[in-house]
Amino acid sequence: MRHIAIVGVGVTALAAATATYLFVHRSPSPQVHWALVDRYCTGCHNEKLKTGGLALDSLDLAHVSDRAEVWERVARKLRGGLMPPANRPRPDAASQDRFVTFIER
Repeated sequence: MRHIAIVGVGVTALAAATATYLFVHRSPSPQVHWALVDRYCTGCHNEKLKTGGLALDSLDLAHVSDRAEVWERVARKLRGGLMPPANRPRPDAASQDRFVTFIER
């Protein structure tokens, strides 16, 4: 009987830890991420300007895998601190990290 109680406590602790992890690390919806892209990226990377040969305004964050090569490039530039350029506004580090993690997954 004692072993069952210990296992029960362990399972409960694991479930609580998993729920906490998912709450803290869950990624916002594609629409939330799109707001970041729209605010910090599409001013230059749009169908009209295509700065760097890149237009993000026509891409769909709900289907990142459809254009994985483009989003991988975006992730590398963001992780490397190359984008947005130093003279342009940048998202806060936590928001940028959540976005990059979202597109990497």
